Amino acid sequence: MSGAAPTRAERIARLNDLARRAMGIASVVVATEGIRALSETTQRFQVPQRLKSEL
Repeated sequence: MSGAAPTRAERIARLNDLARRAMGIASVVVATEGIRALSETTQRFQVPQRLKSEL
């Protein structure tokens, strides 16, 4: 373990990665107007897959 504390940007990046891996458990998912405008099928299947692929 490194003695240096992570920078703010590093901490945010780690939290974002955790949120993507444990969506709904490690974070709260908020659906914006743009997401709500998508079809239900896209919201349920394509959006989560896209988020997971960002890891």
